[in-house]
Amino acid sequence: MNSTGTMPASIVADKFGAHKMIAPALLVTGLGMTALPLCNTIPEAFTSLIVWAVGSSMLGSAPTAYAANLANEKNRTQVLALLRTMGDVGLVVGASSIGLVANLIGNDAAMHCTAGFVGLTSVAFALARK
Repeated sequence: MNSTGTMPASIVADKFGAHKMIAPALLVTGLGMTALPLCNTIPEAFTSLIVWAVGSSMLGSAPTAYAANLANEKNRTQVLALLRTMGDVGLVVGASSIGLVANLIGNDAAMHCTAGFVGLTSVAFALARK
């Protein structure tokens, strides 16, 4: 799904601006994450995962393109390296934190916490852009 959706999403991001893809993509991703623990059947889970994949495809390369657009030619490489490094830090801290929630409370709570953080990130990004 991601390999099919990334190219059209990139075209839309190039046409309208990468920054305009980030908040909606995060909201769609969060919606898929929120729905997954609530699913009781395979078709419901499949639908939730499709929504999650659509959000992930929409996000695609938008953050990288957005960061590259903000940087000037002199520091573009440093900005992209910092973006990648912070993404790695986020993966470690996020996975550890959500793993702790899953161990202490349960998998459904962990998934809903993740969806909540994704949703809050979307709102924060949208508000920061205004």
